[in-house]
Amino acid sequence: MIGRSVAAGAVLITVFTIISKILGFFREVLLANLFGTSWRLDAVIIALTPSSVITGIISGGLATIFIARYIKTRDNNPEKAPAYVWGIFSVTAVIYIAFGLLLFIFSESFVKLFAPGFNEEILSYAARKLDYLSILPLITGLESLFAALLRAERRFFRFAASQVIFNLFAIPIIYFTAPYFSEASYILAWILGNAAVVIVMLFSSKDLIKPTKFILNKEVRITFVLASSLFLSSSLGNINKIVDKAFVSMLPSGRIAGMQYATTLLGIVSSIFITGLMMTTHTEMSELISKEQFDKVQNRMKKTLDTIMRMAIPLVAWLTVMSRPLIELIYEHGEFTPESTLIVQIALIGYSATIVISPISGLASNYFYIQGKVRIAIYIALLSIGSNILFDWLLIKPFGVGGITAATSIVVFINAMVLSSLVKREGISYVPWKRIGKLVLISIVLVSVAQLLKMLPSPYYYLIIGNVAFAIFIFVSARDIIKTILIRSFGAIRNSRK
Repeated sequence: MIGRSVAAGAVLITVFTIISKILGFFREVLLANLFGTSWRLDAVIIALTPSSVITGIISGGLATIFIARYIKTRDNNPEKAPAYVWGIFSVTAVIYIAFGLLLFIFSESFVKLFAPGFNEEILSYAARKLDYLSILPLITGLESLFAALLRAERRFFRFAASQVIFNLFAIPIIYFTAPYFSEASYILAWILGNAAVVIVMLFSSKDLIKPTKFILNKEVRITFVLASSLFLSSSLGNINKIVDKAFVSMLPSGRIAGMQYATTLLGIVSSIFITGLMMTTHTEMSELISKEQFDKVQNRMKKTLDTIMRMAIPLVAWLTVMSRPLIELIYEHGEFTPESTLIVQIALIGYSATIVISPISGLASNYFYIQGKVRIAIYIALLSIGSNILFDWLLIKPFGVGGITAATSIVVFINAMVLSSLVKREGISYVPWKRIGKLVLISIVLVSVAQLLKMLPSPYYYLIIGNVAFAIFIFVSARDIIKTILIRSFGAIRNSRK
């Protein structure tokens, strides 16, 4: 079957994720052209936040435990695996429906919680939009579980191809309904686009699910007990985004939308091999830890992180230097003004370090969670949320939205250092510090040269020489990876034809 190996799966996920992110770019460019950084778009983004947070809190931890427990159940007793999947999906659906009802009943209270700085007009507008979004937790929650199931079964091609569906629906929905619903067309796109993804994933995995009357069997209960400790920690990104948006809601309008555009740009960068590798590595780590092959676990973690660093550090350095012309090229049309460009640039630079740092903590977290060592998740969660509030409070006044996004990078760095140290205490050394130091040093030199080029009379020297230099840096750093991807890709294509 196509894409069953980790390498081929990483390639497939990367390719389809890049396609999805490119389509996402078109979606965001369309939003920027139609609405810029308006207060209504701020309100819509806040209305979307409770749903994404609820889904992140439940699905993030549940998916992590679910993959490991599903593989163990399937390997020990294949006949019980479909019933186990049905139990997990059924219980989770009930939970999401309950949360959806809470969003509908207390919509205004949720908006006040996530954006205390909104005035009454924006608050009322956002609350009305949240009423429509109360169905979204169920849709996106099931989507997350279907994605985890396909990854656990190494159906990487089906999983990866499904990721494109959302934007294929969302873009035309926004374009054709914007004249009638204005910024609310974004809400309609989210609901219908994600519903389409769920339907596609259902048909891709229906043979793995078997309805049963008794859904709360022993394995299902164990899964939720283990996942309960992760509900908080696995959603740190979402929880900290809540805190960030609460602080940013006190700044002038447009900052929340600016952060959203910056996040989209970062998603494009992280999708270049990072996303695919992290997902497939999680599946392989689950299999190896189940067999207690910890030497191979360490080797996989080390290889994965070395590969990511070779790509991520040069890309982040390039993004830091070229952020403004990139944002101008992509977004600065229609209602998107030069002031909007500056907002997004500041937010983007503050966030950029997370691309490099997040995989360090992500691999360490997966190492513990797959083994059921979930107690540490609570301590990391408390550390992260507390430090994020502290740094947001310290940095928002002097640096505005840039301080908020920089605070996120600082918190991610603290988490990565703590988690990597704890993994090392267990005999797993996986962080290639020498490689990171070398790449960071080269990046500093290139960034410094690019800044000097800005001082020349013509901006073309800066743009042409800077981009060529970074392109060479990326190619040289990742040449072995690029070669491997090409060989594996052509090999997968040849095998699929036989």
